[in-house]
Amino acid sequence: QNLVQIQDFDADGDRYFLVMEYVDGVTLRQALRRSRRKGQLISLVVIAEVGRQICDGLHHAHATRSEDGRHLRLVHRDLKPSNLMLNPQGVVKLLDFGISKAQIAAERPGAVRGTWGYMAPEQAAGQEVGPPADVFGLASVLYEMAALQPLFPEKKPDEIRQLLARD
Repeated sequence: QNLVQIQDFDADGDRYFLVMEYVDGVTLRQALRRSRRKGQLISLVVIAEVGRQICDGLHHAHATRSEDGRHLRLVHRDLKPSNLMLNPQGVVKLLDFGISKAQIAAERPGAVRGTWGYMAPEQAAGQEVGPPADVFGLASVLYEMAALQPLFPEKKPDEIRQLLARD
């Protein structure tokens, strides 16, 4: 329930498209902006529940198998507040698997995909990523919820890369 659902996949001529479920609510980014603007901290109970639901969604993605039973080892690679929706019933939905990768798929070595400030050190270095990269993104999101500011506020990619490379 914590992943946005694909309802259909179709084509119109040579244009392919996905039909996805509509998720009513706000992004976590919008909720964080509101909290910052009002100076309201987010309760640890809420942070823990949001984290639990994100973990449930990530576990489902990481454990996904192909129709023939092969473990796909799907990694989201772009976990951040704007890719998380909070619906009025309190359900968290992971959105935008646009740069996700099944680890059985080949990719150009050294490719860096994701959002600076939320990507794991190995991802920022252009190395192969697995589920731990999503866990790093989750930790960055939870930090931002608790501190009401990003883990790497207003840093340039080169500065973030240097910070991540430190032991």
